[in-house]
Amino acid sequence: MAFNTLLQCSPTAEEYNGLYLAEPEFVTELVGLVQAEEAVEEEELRTLALRSLAAQLHDRSRNSSVIAAVTSGGQSGLLAMLLHKSIASILQQASVPLAPSGSGVLPADVAAVAVAPAAGSSWGAGGGSSGVAAAAAPPAGSVQYSVAFVDALLTLVAALVQSTSGCQALNDAGVISALLPLMRDLHPDHVGLVCTSLRILEAYMDLSQSASAMFRDLGGLTEMIKRCAYEVGVLPADAATAGTAGAAATGDSDVVMAPAEQQHQQQGTAEGIATPANKQLSHSRKSLLKFLLRNIALSSYAPTGNLTATRPQDEDAQLLYASLKAMYTRPEEFGGSLFSLAVSVMTDLIHHEPQSFRQLHEAGLPDAFLAAIKAGVLPSGDAIVSIPSALVALCLNTTGLRRVRETAVLHVLIDIFTSKKTMRVLTSDTPAILGSGLEELLRFVPVLRSDGVDVVLGVFKALCIMGEDGEEVAEASKPLPPENAAAQEAAITPAAADAAAAGGSCAEAQPAAEDAAQGAAVP
Repeated sequence: MAFNTLLQCSPTAEEYNGLYLAEPEFVTELVGLVQAEEAVEEEELRTLALRSLAAQLHDRSRNSSVIAAVTSGGQSGLLAMLLHKSIASILQQASVPLAPSGSGVLPADVAAVAVAPAAGSSWGAGGGSSGVAAAAAPPAGSVQYSVAFVDALLTLVAALVQSTSGCQALNDAGVISALLPLMRDLHPDHVGLVCTSLRILEAYMDLSQSASAMFRDLGGLTEMIKRCAYEVGVLPADAATAGTAGAAATGDSDVVMAPAEQQHQQQGTAEGIATPANKQLSHSRKSLLKFLLRNIALSSYAPTGNLTATRPQDEDAQLLYASLKAMYTRPEEFGGSLFSLAVSVMTDLIHHEPQSFRQLHEAGLPDAFLAAIKAGVLPSGDAIVSIPSALVALCLNTTGLRRVRETAVLHVLIDIFTSKKTMRVLTSDTPAILGSGLEELLRFVPVLRSDGVDVVLGVFKALCIMGEDGEEVAEASKPLPPENAAAQEAAITPAAADAAAAGGSCAEAQPAAEDAAQGAAVP
């Protein structure tokens, strides 16, 4: 505790080095304290020792000595032992639901969903038939580890993964096989542990080229997709009987996936999952989904010579498509960042494997994305800048290009540049990134250039109307030509036309300008 307090006080180099001169065996003693399970009964001391070791790993001058102390000599195998034993203990605790504070027992309905995604499902809390073996239950009488201790251990592992020598130590400890069983831990109190393990796996796969292939071989991608589907409320309809493989073999995406609405209502309060009464996911669930999507995108394209191994298996792909579609159809629940990540995953799928567009189209992903954009873009810079790159990917296929033109999704840009709620997020680098994306879209998809020019002109006209330009206000108030009257009847409401004709104040004319701009963009 004293050492951690010293680090928080930002000591000088002399003070910091003086400690190691006075206590040259300090690191070795900390490692020995962590290893002495039976001799040290106070787990809090071992937890503080782990956090002290993690803090020292961030100091480059001490990094190599700490790694050597943890992995060499009598401590070789310490990381592997601690990781496997502590995670097995945590999973054993998750299989027995904990009673909430202030109550004697856990309600039966909440207890059921705390350890399994759905009644009769073969996935969750260490069970299932995927390539990941469930963590072995610790023997009776063995040390039980608390959440605080496992969190400190994962903090140490997260510090180790930042260096090449640390990654080698984690590779020797089998970090991937040790952390994957946590993907089945559905206990609400363990969400932070799952997020930390996902962050470790992401950094490990990003730094080590062979880690992604190993991750896939151990069934990690399947586990990530299943956990993502669980978090968004999408589960296999026949999980209790034949599992996902049997349903995916039919090729009917409507049969393979179904929303778990009843499950969400049961556990929405206990775990922070979005329900009809709670339209926003909790921060911890959003963080969990972010790490899941980033790991899925990173591990989906492991460097390998086998083309069939560069994308998920068919049953996993169907489950992933259903999860992404759920995020497109309920964007308000997940927020702009998650919506942008879901769009990026679909974009990467098309760019890496253009032939996968047929499966995406059959699953309804392009139509769901276009419908979400047409319904109104979330006021988020991440969501806005993801639109052009997704449209470029969709337009690589003739069917996708036809759907983009039929939906006239480019005209949504007029609302983005003129609506109050979206103009607030067009700050910093967002306009430049959006402009670069639109330039790339119009350069690679020439057939959209005329629509793009109309949209740009519509944006300028809308801005002129918002600035009370007399000529543009009068032009917007004129009756439409007969050939365009039917097409624009829904775009310009009578209230908007009256406001524009009256030429009122900027505050009064702005809602009318936004509606009138839609009509100005269409030739």
